[in-house]
Amino acid sequence: MDRAAAVAEARDAATAWSLLQMIPAKAVTSYQPYWALAAHLLKRMGQTAQSADACVRAIGLGEDPALRQFLTAQMPAKPEPQHCG
Repeated sequence: MDRAAAVAEARDAATAWSLLQMIPAKAVTSYQPYWALAAHLLKRMGQTAQSADACVRAIGLGEDPALRQFLTAQMPAKPEPQHCG
């Protein structure tokens, strides 16, 4: 995870996201820092809905009220569904 965060700053979010995706899902199910970083990377890549979902997960896993408040302030609004017609 540290490498993905560093790559996000040095290179780009998409490359960092690829690195983050290499971590087995079972290992990060309840790991709050993973979900906070995922939310940040997804937001930088313009994937607003996915970023909001990851942020909600990070907030839910956070125990520190200040951290939850910070993440809540960073959470992007989910886009409205697009309707055809």
